[in-house]
Amino acid sequence: MVSADLRADGAFDLLMRLNIGVVLLDSKARPVFVNRYAEALCEPHDGLIINHQEVSALVLSDAKSLRDTIACAIDINGDRSNLTISRLTMRASPRCYVSRRSPRLPLIVRAIPVMPPESLGGISPLVCTALLIFDPERPVAVNQSDVAKTFGLTPREAEFAALLARGHDVDEAALMMGIKSETAREYLKDIEGKTQTHRQSQLVSLLLRGGTDIFRE
Repeated sequence: MVSADLRADGAFDLLMRLNIGVVLLDSKARPVFVNRYAEALCEPHDGLIINHQEVSALVLSDAKSLRDTIACAIDINGDRSNLTISRLTMRASPRCYVSRRSPRLPLIVRAIPVMPPESLGGISPLVCTALLIFDPERPVAVNQSDVAKTFGLTPREAEFAALLARGHDVDEAALMMGIKSETAREYLKDIEGKTQTHRQSQLVSLLLRGGTDIFRE
């Protein structure tokens, strides 16, 4: 299902080697690129479905939630000129869950609008949404020390940033770190300042590019 216009060989290699699932969608929610990790998540026929027409799920309620999540990201992309930065930040990363057979944990699917200025390293301009698919049973191994050194973060900021990169939201990361949500949001603000990002989705994308342990050999 590799049919995207990958204008740079490096973009293809990067997305193929990521240790998270990546699916790039056009404005009609049709997959134009699926990396190997996403394809592997579909192989057991346990929850996630990806074909040439759509990304869906075996459980009907999950399939509806996934469609709504994708539609929200596509709408954000289409309405970006009418959104303030603060509203875009609040809405920029809709997500849902795809159930798997017990006792397996559900997959976390995050939909990120792909704006033209943020084109993913040479990906076709037809792509308007990227799905990031996280398997909580195999969390992304972001090297916190390297992240701290690369972006000038404190150890606690690096820990918080790594949790975001693994698919947790701000409140979940706060709970896992034993801090208040208000403190976590201050961390996010400081981290965005140090990384020169303006949205959580931008930050996660940067961390996924900069973390040293998220690639397959």
